[in-house]
Amino acid sequence: MPLKKEGFQSVGEFLSFSLSTDDQASSDQIKTALFFVRQIVSVLLGLAAGFLHLQGILTILGFLFLSMGFSYYYVFKYKQVDEDKIENTEIYTEGLGASVGEFLLTWTLIHTVA
Repeated sequence: MPLKKEGFQSVGEFLSFSLSTDDQASSDQIKTALFFVRQIVSVLLGLAAGFLHLQGILTILGFLFLSMGFSYYYVFKYKQVDEDKIENTEIYTEGLGASVGEFLLTWTLIHTVA
């Protein structure tokens, strides 16, 4: 009997899981989906900040606020996961370092070029 993997086998499987409001997934699947969705959101926020020519520490703090707020909304409101199933700290910190790096890179490139 083959072992079942916790990850996603294809992009289509990931997209269908990420866009569904099903709460029957494991916490590892939820955290994996949150990681990649958060990366997409960080690039979009970086593009917006770059095109709007935002500058300074308030832009970075605004990104952190929006990123953490989005993570909470995505997991607990959109995916309707029970708060006992996964800790708030894991939701706020999952993929935070990578998303900050992507935001800063995208923001700097677009701000410089545009």
